[in-house]
Parts: sequence; C-alpha cells; structure tokens
Amino acid sequence: MVENMKNDGVDLALSEILFKKVFSSKGNEHILAGLFGDFFGFTPEELRLTSPYNIDSFWQNHNDSEKAEREPMHSKDAIYAEFKNGDLVAEMQIGAKYVFESKSLLNAAHSFSANYNKNDDRHKSLRPVYSLNILLESIYHDDLAVRHFVMKDMHSDRQMNMNLISIVFFELGKEHVYHRNHGYWQMYFLNMPIPEEAPDYIKDAASQIKRENLSEEERKLLNRYERAGLSLEQAEAL
Repeated sequence: MVENMKNDGVDLALSEILFKKVFSSKGNEHILAGLFGDFFGFTPEELRLTSPYNIDSFWQNHNDSEKAEREPMHSKDAIYAEFKNGDLVAEMQIGAKYVFESKSLLNAAHSFSANYNKNDDRHKSLRPVYSLNILLESIYHDDLAVRHFVMKDMHSDRQMNMNLISIVFFELGKEHVYHRNHGYWQMYFLNMPIPEEAPDYIKDAASQIKRENLSEEERKLLNRYERAGLSLEQAEAL
C-alpha cells in the first residue's frame, strides 16, 4: 500500500482546484499531454483545452446545485480536451467509489457523442475518446495500480477495428505499476518528493502545487475543504 506523506489539511495535488489548475490551465498543455502520454502510450498532438481552468466558473459550478442537476451529462470535475486524433477526458474521483466505473463511462460517452453532427458526415465526425480516471480509493481487489479497458470480443480477445473508447483507472494506493513514470505520478498525487530523473512535465506539475502560489479566491475554496476534515464532495455542500 502506498501511503500519502501529507497529513495536515488537504493534499493540494488531490484537490479539485489544483487538479484543474495544473492540468487545464492555458500554458500547461504539455503537462496534460505528458500525463496522457504516460498512460495511453502516445503523445497527443495539437492538444487544445475545451474546458480551461477558470476559478470564477469553478465557484459557480460548486454553488449552483440546480445547474448541476440540469446538466447531469457533464461532470463539473472533469477536464476535457481535444487533439489531432481524438478527445481526452481526465477526472479525479474521490467520492463514493461504487460510481467510479459508471461515471467514467458517462463522461467518455458524453465526449464521444458531443462530436456527432459536427460536419456533414455525422458518423465520420465521431472521434476516439481516451478517459483517464485517478482514484484515491481502490475498486479492484489486487495490487495493480493501472487498469486499461478497451472494447474487445469476449471469445477471441480481439479489439474493435476502431478503438473508440479507452478508459484507464489509476489507483493511487497500489504499488504495482507498469512504467516508471506511473510511479512518479503516484509520488506527485500523494505529495511525495519528485526525483530529479523524473520527466520535466511532472516536475513542472509538482512546482505548481504550492499554497503560496494560490490566489485569494483559490485559498477560500480550499478552506471549505479543510474545515472539519471533510472530503471534497462533502465540502461542496457547505
């Protein structure tokens, strides 16, 4: 079991605010591209954020519960981006773990179907979706930290000719990883020191999760999470 070294207050790398600030701020596209490259095996080219970080909209999303109920298809916590050959969805899932799988599929399906009708040939406008889900709690009973799901034939184990939806679960509390960079990302999310030999994009991400780098509004939002040691989703109700 991998332990989180931070015990005082909210781990900034695990907060929704810093997750979106680090991975979906304009100018940080290389960090998001590096994250997806490490888990899907390719570097997204011509990456463009479709839901860039904005602290004002973050406050609105967390205060407007009626809006959230009206738009259940769009996760307020997810990061959405597009690149030359498909779409990306990234989410930090910390709440009730029994919804992790269904929520990840819902977000991927939303992103996939959103492209339908974007040009004259409706079906050709559909693009592959790559969904990365970072989990603090484990949902599979083994020591594998990374799970990569694609559509396959049950009998031959053959993938579909077009791999339209790929979903990765990254369970932070497990020790067995397939790539050295997966271990570096565990260190990042669990507030451990990042080794010098880690890729620059991971070190760039780590350099941005310092409390002194937060704006006053960001500190206010984090303070809601820290009161009484509430989980992120519980704090939204305050």
